[in-house]
Amino acid sequence: MKDVTRNFALRFLRWTTGLVLLWESWRTFHGAFEHLHVPGHSAALVYVQIVLSGAEIPAAVLFLIPRSEKIGGSLLLGIIALAILIHALHGYFSGMDVLVVYAAAVFACLAFRVSSPANVLFRD
Repeated sequence: MKDVTRNFALRFLRWTTGLVLLWESWRTFHGAFEHLHVPGHSAALVYVQIVLSGAEIPAAVLFLIPRSEKIGGSLLLGIIALAILIHALHGYFSGMDVLVVYAAAVFACLAFRVSSPANVLFRD
């Protein structure tokens, strides 16, 4: 694959992953407020959702900015790992598959960061 195609593919992956994570965290953040005043155990999980999605929003924005991609991506990996752990501890395995795909996409973007068109990582 040519350097230009690889660089475009990685930028496209970073932007699509970042925008989808930003959108989904925004939806989770605002959706959690609807369940905020429900008493019981589920209310405690709502606070966790608010904190995680609230932290994920600026991390996704940082991930989209090329100069802060490494910091934002590292934060996203930590937040996604924590979300996977919480899902697993509560036995909610149906949502973990998407989280694993998000983590894999962020990891790929960090592993093959495009700093310039002549990046040495992409030399054949």
